[in-house]
Amino acid sequence: MSKITSTQIKNDFEEIVGWTYVSPGTNDINGIDCSGAWVRCYKKHGYNILHGSNSIFRKECSYTGQITSKNDLKVGMMVFKNRFDGKEPEKYKNDGLGNFYHIGAVTSTNPLVITHATSPNAKQDTKFNSNMNGWTHWGVGNKVEISDVMDNNLDDGGNETVATSGELQDKNCKVVANSGSTVNIRKSESQNGKLVVRVPIGDTVLVTSDSGNSYVGVRWEDATGIYKHIGKVYTGYMAREFLVVYDENSDEETSEDSDNTDVIVIDEKSDLDKRIYNATVATNASVEYAETLRKCAFELFPEFADE
Repeated sequence: MSKITSTQIKNDFEEIVGWTYVSPGTNDINGIDCSGAWVRCYKKHGYNILHGSNSIFRKECSYTGQITSKNDLKVGMMVFKNRFDGKEPEKYKNDGLGNFYHIGAVTSTNPLVITHATSPNAKQDTKFNSNMNGWTHWGVGNKVEISDVMDNNLDDGGNETVATSGELQDKNCKVVANSGSTVNIRKSESQNGKLVVRVPIGDTVLVTSDSGNSYVGVRWEDATGIYKHIGKVYTGYMAREFLVVYDENSDEETSEDSDNTDVIVIDEKSDLDKRIYNATVATNASVEYAETLRKCAFELFPEFADE
């Protein structure tokens, strides 16, 4: 079952604005409380979640952290208010985390909007004081896929996420990601920009411009002909999050990052089959192209050709 996307969370929470606050409520237009809004959201998409913001923070989040600025927040995140008043449930009194007495959802980041069920009616916070109106912590639900990270598919393939600023100008950077097999290069500095090409994780790109935004200008050469044209150069913009500075002269690391990628060692047929499969998936290759790729591979390594 697919995880809940941030777009679905945004839509679900925007639906409750104006609903009467009742705790505990029926999680519908007749009455809803703050954690009940998340119970309703999860239920709509086939999942269950504990009721109660203290339990949600402690048991239902894959990642949590303290809010240090608006830049920490992304659409689809949970947000919490926390205080040390001793009013947390008895079972949590000794964990030192305090009382997470309220919960909401980030439904926009530019401008920042936090939607939550509160008395007398569910509402949206759009103006924030220096202490973020009391919102202290963020969390990512363990059944949630933040929309800045995209599945690897033909239309939106690869992975993207909003990143913090840094200086990458004129540096060779390695493409990295925790999931998927490619990262997008887009025509403009936006997640909504037209897709140019999908760069395989592990490849290197040259950063051609870096103005400190979430996206940087990049140049990638298809040196191995993944997309049929060996040496073709693609330019555009890539999300900063998926780039790490690559020092090919570094001898501090002994991981795959420092291996000589010009040398391919194939020890057995299953290894070659795996490489062919990964290349096929990464390029979303047609059946005909996949067969051509396989034929070429076995011409290079005839000892593993099918009998």
